[in-house]
Amino acid sequence: MGGDAEEGLKIGKLLFQKGVDIEVNGVCVSSCANYIFTSGRHKILNNGVVGYHGNIKALLTVGRTDAVEDMKKQGLTDNQISSVLAHYQDVAKEESAFLNTVGVSQALFDRTQSRDKGMGDSKTYVMLAPTPATFLRYGIKNVVGDESRNAINNNPVLKEAIASGEPVLID
Repeated sequence: MGGDAEEGLKIGKLLFQKGVDIEVNGVCVSSCANYIFTSGRHKILNNGVVGYHGNIKALLTVGRTDAVEDMKKQGLTDNQISSVLAHYQDVAKEESAFLNTVGVSQALFDRTQSRDKGMGDSKTYVMLAPTPATFLRYGIKNVVGDESRNAINNNPVLKEAIASGEPVLID
């Protein structure tokens, strides 16, 4: 479903260096989508779905206020919050370098960090599952296949999000 951003970034760099193809026949969201899917030489959607909901840099810019509020709710002190944000600033630099290497626009992540996933409405979406045209718009090339509504609707975790009123946006 995703995973640790820093580890995903390391894996993405290695996969890109090796020139591997990536096939998704389930669900690949968050770190999987941001770093592993984008690192693939060819990206194959085989009854699968790839979903975006921001990245580290977008969290520090577009989502900063929400992130700080979440950390406060978890009981972190101002000093701890500052330390976490400073660490993520360093990670964001590595992330930006990776995205430049693979040719993917930060605009995708800025868009998907927002609750409405860039649609300009009052709806909240759990993630954006890009269409072929949207993949290309943000620099994600060599994608074969389409996002599968069937894969979205039949995944237990995504079903739960959809049932709680946060649908998946396909755009």
